[in-house]
Amino acid sequence: MRNYACGRTPVCNECERLVNSGGVVVAAAGNRGYQNFETKEGLYEGYAAFSVTDPGNADGVITVGATHRFWPHT
Repeated sequence: MRNYACGRTPVCNECERLVNSGGVVVAAAGNRGYQNFETKEGLYEGYAAFSVTDPGNADGVITVGATHRFWPHT
């Protein structure tokens, strides 16, 4: 398995190439916000530590997110 630096995965690199050629790349953020987690100790609810993922963490990518109008924490 290979490890890549944040924003330097193959998909991020390709997005950067597209941006450098004049294109615009937009990615969604926050799709893994509040959720259920399963651990050895059992289930619990909470926020995911990583809501902005590839390719949203590439330098030239525009990353957008939103909250729910009435229940922003869900």
